[in-house]
Amino acid sequence: MDLKEKLLELLKECGEAHKKYEAEELGGKTDQDWQSWYATFLLERKFDELFEEEVTAESLKQSLESASKKHKEIKDKNFLARILCRLFLI
Repeated sequence: MDLKEKLLELLKECGEAHKKYEAEELGGKTDQDWQSWYATFLLERKFDELFEEEVTAESLKQSLESASKKHKEIKDKNFLARILCRLFLI
């Protein structure tokens, strides 16, 4: 499995887990600080070990926020994962 496939798999797992978190822990409400939740989830699963450069919770959160802004402009449910892969593979 190449890096892009690993990233997509991990992001998909993260998205599914976050959806469950919102439903079960937040009573169906939208998590306004989802970027922090994603960053924690990804780092707990050794996301940072996929890269040579340091990946911190804050840098990951900023990348997620940037990708989210681009995602809101396009109505493609897979776009966010693709943008994130591009951000991390550059």
